[in-house]
Amino acid sequence: MTDLASVARKSEIERVASLIAAGELLLVHGPWPTEAAAVARGALGSRQVAHVRVAACGDDAALARAFVSAAAEALGGDARLLAASADTLSPAQLRIVLRLRRELAIDDDKSPAATKGSNDPGAALVATTRSVVTLLGSVGATLLVEGADELPAAKRFPDGGAVLWAIRSVAQQIPTLSIVFTGGPDAGELVEDERQAFLGWGRSIDLKRVAPERLSESISQTVGDRLSHDAVADVAAAADGAPWLAQELVDRMLAPSPAGPSQGQALASLRSATQALRELAWSTGPEFAVLLRVVGELHRSSHAVCSALAWDDPPYGVGGPSDVNRALRVLHRNAVVERAGARRWRLCDPLFAEWLRQNSARLR
Repeated sequence: MTDLASVARKSEIERVASLIAAGELLLVHGPWPTEAAAVARGALGSRQVAHVRVAACGDDAALARAFVSAAAEALGGDARLLAASADTLSPAQLRIVLRLRRELAIDDDKSPAATKGSNDPGAALVATTRSVVTLLGSVGATLLVEGADELPAAKRFPDGGAVLWAIRSVAQQIPTLSIVFTGGPDAGELVEDERQAFLGWGRSIDLKRVAPERLSESISQTVGDRLSHDAVADVAAAADGAPWLAQELVDRMLAPSPAGPSQGQALASLRSATQALRELAWSTGPEFAVLLRVVGELHRSSHAVCSALAWDDPPYGVGGPSDVNRALRVLHRNAVVERAGARRWRLCDPLFAEWLRQNSARLR
């Protein structure tokens, strides 16, 4: 997390840290999944953490291996730590490790499914997850799961729901176990959907966009007198509540000119925040071009909806209500759009919105 983002999100980081210390189950989510994860990591500090990235798991077996590796890392080593000698673990930890080794059949190099019968891989995954989370709780580690919005209804995890119920079951038995999920704008489903294991349990920390006044104060604290008061206000407006984008704009505005670093102040006075935003959007163009193709594959109305939102126009004028609603749901699920109010939506990334405005002809 950048210095500016750390300042802008200081209150959220402190709140998350306090809740983690109390052994709470937390969901930290917002329009930018990477920022939600950064806030959680900042709050965890030097705590012992077992880190699982859902996006890196392609199927149930990979998810199981991720939990195993996370548990092993939390004990201070790699996945082979499950073969640790008895003098490195307490008796209680050793019993759990031995049980885990039997369930995973590590000596025989078999998959978790093989230990429970090839016809029931789901049961093996649940048993494995229960064991590794119990192991984490026994050492007082915190379980950090990035990509929570991919868990509730992820088709590639047919037993994902059972895994979450297993995690909740262990967490209820070990009150000191802290679990932190992070994700994008759709991650709230994890604690709001009546079909989910964590419905109504734990705390949901929604990272809203930072208010202009607070973002301006954070920029001023970070850059000092290198930017004028008006320039700081312009950065806050151009960043549209995104601390990470404010940092990018400040860096570009204060970049030294070829004449030397002493020209940074002069360059800042010449290059406005709006100019910096346009330049940054243009330089990120190749990445956004790829994103645009991906967005187009999500739904037939995705391009039209995103174009309307980039210009702050209501999306419901680009097609039939049911068609537009379906497009918005899939875009929301993929962290492309977020809710801005009742029947109001906006693009999650202000920089992507700027690039779309610059390239609106591509969407016609």
